[in-house]
Amino acid sequence: MRNSLVVTVSGADTPAAKESLLNAIRLMGGELLVHRGIRLGGQMSLIIKFQLAGKDPLAIEASLAENFPEKTFRCTEVENDTVETSLSKIIQLDVKCRNRTDPEGDLQTILQDLDCETKDLECTRYPVIGLGETVFSARCTVEVPSHCSSQAVANEVEMMMEGARVLVV
Repeated sequence: MRNSLVVTVSGADTPAAKESLLNAIRLMGGELLVHRGIRLGGQMSLIIKFQLAGKDPLAIEASLAENFPEKTFRCTEVENDTVETSLSKIIQLDVKCRNRTDPEGDLQTILQDLDCETKDLECTRYPVIGLGETVFSARCTVEVPSHCSSQAVANEVEMMMEGARVLVV
């Protein structure tokens, strides 16, 4: 029986770090399911979900830590998903509202509450001279369940985010 595992990795961003980590998991016999990463200010964080037969999460964690001493690892066994990942689609949303405290955080929380996975989020703020205010603008790429319509997701975000206008791109 193959166990589903999730390993979280953090540390200094080094050249080809992600590829090296994914290759190390493959060499252990792991079958990669999904991985997501972020790089910021010379640091990187990576979450990798994979399947592997008969290995203890602590042994995997120790093996990875031995091969990559500059990184911090945490490996956890998770239940196998019953939902097919292919039953999703990617949509793009354009969100605009008056600038306020942490609109990006609000947007990400709303998308999480709607069971949407944010793939990419670009946020900008710009002054609108005619209004005399600063406007927050975000373009986000989101993975949603295939049974959800793009417009329904946009409408929900618009309804939950105060004063926002949301368009499907």
